Amino acid sequence: MISCERAGAADDGKYHKMSGDVMPTASIDRVEDIWYRAMDLNIPTIAIGDGGNEMGMGLVHEEVITRITNGDQIAASAPTMWLLSCGVSNWGCWALQHGLAVLHGDAIHRRYKSKVSFFFDF
Repeated sequence: MISCERAGAADDGKYHKMSGDVMPTASIDRVEDIWYRAMDLNIPTIAIGDGGNEMGMGLVHEEVITRITNGDQIAASAPTMWLLSCGVSNWGCWALQHGLAVLHGDAIHRRYKSKVSFFFDF
């Protein structure tokens, strides 16, 4: 499962914007229930976020609280198996997409794979 820029519930059970304001509509689908179930079943989860209030940022919960403005309010509690914390979430998505394309070996990215195969055994 992959989550990108999906708001995650904070310790108070509410979903917050970076300003600390509550997002009243974010909890409608309760996607976190599915997320936690996937983790319980050992289904791989990857979360991509850029602020601290996104699902998956629970992996670095204490860092968000201590280092991000309004961190004590906004810090999402849901963890993830792998976290891509980025300056811009879209960049993290593009990096993941590119990495998967290289590993898959499509024609466009085959040359990248050949350049790094010296260092990595694919």
